[in-house]
Formats: sequence, structure tokens, C-alpha cells
Amino acid sequence: MATANPWKRFSELLPKPTRIVATVYSHNKNGTSTLVLRNGEHLTVKGESVPIGELALVEDGIIQRQLPTLPFLSVTI
Repeated sequence: MATANPWKRFSELLPKPTRIVATVYSHNKNGTSTLVLRNGEHLTVKGESVPIGELALVEDGIIQRQLPTLPFLSVTI
């Protein structure tokens, strides 16, 4: 349902932040970290706040926080 609120309509036009969950592979000397995605690709982002080997939440290329390591279950139907 469409809203009549002009601010809500405007904010829906703005781009949403890109969120990525990845494992920290290494910390670089320039304040960035290299992360490994689930498919094996490497990604360099800003920040070094998450320890190596832990999961990190990345929003728009910046590490936001460490994520807990939870069990992963895949079900094929």
C-alpha cells in the first residue's frame, strides 16, 4: 500500500546500504582488512576491529561489528 507521508516516500528512493557477512582473513597495514566470502572470493574493506578468523558484518565497505559463529544447516527439498 502506498503511503501519503512524503518523507517516507522520499526515503524509499534512497539507496539501501550493502550488507555482507564474511570471515576476516588478514589485517593490512593501511587500516583495511581482507575478508573471504562464502564462495571463496577475497574482499578488502576499511577497518580492523574484528579478529582474524571471525565473522564480520560489513556495510558499504566498512566493518561494523563482529558476528557470532552459529551452526549452518542447508536443506535441499
